[in-house]
Amino acid sequence: MIKPEIVPAAQLDLPAIRDLTRRAYGENVPMGFRFVAVRQTMNGLLRDWRQGILWKALLDGALAGTIRLTPRPQGWLYVNRLCVDPPLQGRGLGARLMAFAEGEARRRGLLSVRLDTAMGFAPLVDWYRRQGYVIVSAAKYTDVPHFSVILEKRI
Repeated sequence: MIKPEIVPAAQLDLPAIRDLTRRAYGENVPMGFRFVAVRQTMNGLLRDWRQGILWKALLDGALAGTIRLTPRPQGWLYVNRLCVDPPLQGRGLGARLMAFAEGEARRRGLLSVRLDTAMGFAPLVDWYRRQGYVIVSAAKYTDVPHFSVILEKRI
């Protein structure tokens, strides 16, 4: 398994993170999934960076993945926009990013990690289940055409 360096993103990283996010999530559009991340804007990234929730994964000093970690007052860490550069997918980087998120939740004294993804994207839902996540609810957001499942892992 690869061993990335996972660190807070810098403001100078934002254009590259936007491009990586659009590439990674754009691969799902032909399957009918139009995730919000496909429309990632610099303003949204700047907001996330200012809030301190934007992290990057580096391999040999190059951007390889990204994740956003938002603590919620209910006692859990919300993970979103997990993405890995498409040529690097399938090599364990996503699992490393999720393990990092779980470690951050523990370090912050939170009880669980939560995320959402498209209900009909069975391979991705199954991947999260293999990481130890369970479906706790479902939702229909107005900004995407699909239903989503909410997954959680108690830590």
